[in-house]
Amino acid sequence: MAYNSAFFVSLAGCVASWYYTYTYVRITQQGQETNFFNAMYTEYSQPEMLHSLDALHELRDEVGFNAYPYEYFHLKMGNEERGKKLNQARRHITRWYKKVKLMYVKDHLRWDHYGEVLPGRESAAFFIDMLEPLMLADRVGMDRRLSSVFDWYRSQYDLNVSTFIPDKERLWTAEMDRRRSIVGSVSAPPVVSDEVALGTEL
Repeated sequence: MAYNSAFFVSLAGCVASWYYTYTYVRITQQGQETNFFNAMYTEYSQPEMLHSLDALHELRDEVGFNAYPYEYFHLKMGNEERGKKLNQARRHITRWYKKVKLMYVKDHLRWDHYGEVLPGRESAAFFIDMLEPLMLADRVGMDRRLSSVFDWYRSQYDLNVSTFIPDKERLWTAEMDRRRSIVGSVSAPPVVSDEVALGTEL
């Protein structure tokens, strides 16, 4: 009887130890999840993110939805200051959504806990609607591999497939214009006046 009592006491101790460890791990995990969530939410609320969103909104409002990806690509390939800023804006926003995706894939965040709010269905739909056409124009125009981050969010939230189909010839025209401008700037010799030419000879 004493043997059975000792066994049950030992078993109870093991169960209590296991429960304590499980509870500790759960609390620690929840605390880490909360920290990750707060960090990502805070990053999204920073002025740089808001400026990036405004820059893309402004371009689309100016030229319309259909011309928006092509105008972005044209400005980017032309090495204009606005094109550089638009490209930085696209990269900044996309990088944030990629980081959020990685948090879920690596189990730093659990989808059943935060999926409804980080980024949330509406925000994911906006990301696909606003950024995927730019990605397609950028990757197709430069013959680069497409990004999978949009398909991941589309699958998670059961969102519709993008209706934008890049016109490669239209994108290629922008690329050719850029190359011609580079060749022209390199091949064209500087104009030297007679006075300067004579001065250098002296």
